[in-house]
Amino acid sequence: MRVSITVYNKWPGCYTALVLLALWEIIARMYPPVILPGPLETLRTLLTLTERGILWQSLALSFLRLIVGFVLSFLLGAGLGVWAGANEKVLKLIRPVVTTFQAIPPVS
Repeated sequence: MRVSITVYNKWPGCYTALVLLALWEIIARMYPPVILPGPLETLRTLLTLTERGILWQSLALSFLRLIVGFVLSFLLGAGLGVWAGANEKVLKLIRPVVTTFQAIPPVS
């Protein structure tokens, strides 16, 4: 009986990561740091926020904004959906907008 052992080389994944970081740095140099900071600038900022002790506070605030935005959009969308289902005039009013957004792929 032959036993075959597959050896997985971890280095190609590291090369890919290094190439992506290099591309990010090259592209970042074409734009001001306000628009596209490079990986080194991003790392410096991360370390600064960590040293000052405000990283977790900033992350929590960003997460709170995300949750509030999601809840507000859900309530508005559900409310409009129920209202459109109960009222023909509202349905005719919002149908063109809904149809337009349905044509846009979710990834974009």
